[in-house]
Amino acid sequence: MDQVVRFLHDLTGNDALRAEISEKVSLVAERLRNGWSDSKAIQDIDLEIELRKFLLELARGRISAAGRFSNSYALWLDRFSSMYSTPEIVARYRSSRLKGSSIVDIGSGAGMQSIFFGLNSTVQGIEESEKRYLLSLLNLREFGELPVRFVNGKYPGNAEFITADRDTTLYSDPLRGSGRKSDPQTLEPDPRSIVQYYGDRVKGFVFDIPLMMNPDNLEIRGETEYISVDGILSRATLYSSPLAEASRSAVLLPSGLRLTGEPRTTIFKDGIEPALVIPDPAIVKANILYMVTEGRQLYLVHSDSRRLVLASRDHDWDIPGEHFDMISLCSEQSLRSEIAKLKPSKVIPRYSIPPETYYRFVNSLEYDTDEPNLLYLIKYGGKIAICRKIIR
Repeated sequence: MDQVVRFLHDLTGNDALRAEISEKVSLVAERLRNGWSDSKAIQDIDLEIELRKFLLELARGRISAAGRFSNSYALWLDRFSSMYSTPEIVARYRSSRLKGSSIVDIGSGAGMQSIFFGLNSTVQGIEESEKRYLLSLLNLREFGELPVRFVNGKYPGNAEFITADRDTTLYSDPLRGSGRKSDPQTLEPDPRSIVQYYGDRVKGFVFDIPLMMNPDNLEIRGETEYISVDGILSRATLYSSPLAEASRSAVLLPSGLRLTGEPRTTIFKDGIEPALVIPDPAIVKANILYMVTEGRQLYLVHSDSRRLVLASRDHDWDIPGEHFDMISLCSEQSLRSEIAKLKPSKVIPRYSIPPETYYRFVNSLEYDTDEPNLLYLIKYGGKIAICRKIIR
């Protein structure tokens, strides 16, 4: 047993020590926010060097969790958990969707999704990493009494430690291994192996899958749900029958708008008009854009792997997404002279630019002005539309 694991065992069994260490973690986090170096932030912490470094990792976890969890100041997240834990707004939505279930979470990590499931359901979480299993116990303490039980074990080798029957929903957010993002074999565990292992002994399955993966590659019939948070694509989740409610769905958070339908490609004629919209990416990814565009006169301005831009003569606020007014349309060669007339304090391109040239490009277009003047650039063929975002 390594030093960090022994340390976490001590924390789970000693409330006074847990509270003391939590205060130290918060202190280190505050120092980091104030610009202290790593070494200075932990130099006066009365612990061995390996444990001081671990407190530094936990402090960075709390900083990373800020804005994603309402009680980030009290959470216990290592570097891995802080990067991959399901954000609270998504975890709460899923919890409400599966309300009243008996859930087994295979690969429960530091326990955050399981804990939020526990607000509405009974939950068993199984986690192979002893360190993250212990972190899940500490996190559970921060939420009070919930019907959640964590087990340190490996799927399927320790499957006997969990109870799964016809009333059970199996959930898993598998690790992403190396290889092609479209290949289910890169997922650990592979959702297909879970379905094969449990067969029809459980009620149904819920899997997080990579956003770039075609759900058909898993060969598991059900509903694929895409979730966006503040207009940014966040999660793709596969619900098997009988948990499925449609073939495709898009959920927009925090508004809670949910659209369901059959996937269908929508074709638009190329063109540009004064009112531009970037439809919410969850709707686009779910391939159910027709549900908010059918019967409307819209033109395709730009499309790439990250976004779709449409145009119309007037704004259609029934299309969820980012809305823009076009100020001018210019060639790429005349962009700088057009921008110079507007003197923006910040410029945000809404098309792909190589990372190595991005900041040099936008910095060359921005001006040091007292008044905020934010402009967006949208590509249309070989031209650039200079736009302002419109908030209704």
